Amino acid sequence: MKAIDAIARILKIEGAEFLSAYPTTPLIEAVAKAEIRPVLCRQERVGVGIADGYARVTNGKKLAAFCMQYGPGAENASCPWGISAIAPRCSRCSAPPAPSPR
Repeated sequence: MKAIDAIARILKIEGAEFLSAYPTTPLIEAVAKAEIRPVLCRQERVGVGIADGYARVTNGKKLAAFCMQYGPGAENASCPWGISAIAPRCSRCSAPPAPSPR
């Protein structure tokens, strides 16, 4: 089992109904196979906002999750209210990880 399949399975077990996602990440296909609906966005901060909004309207009773590509997108996902989502580097990618902010 690949790590992305394990993550998708854990999300399903935990009750995730959808995954807010910024393309491209192999997790999108993995959650779709696990019957979790991927909801794509066009900017990382919007994806975090989708997950945050869903968690707020359900009073935290339902799992809300967001995934994105590694690297510079992590900085774009930083929100004014202090949420930051960091994605691990994909082992299939040849690009080096982005330098960490100091």
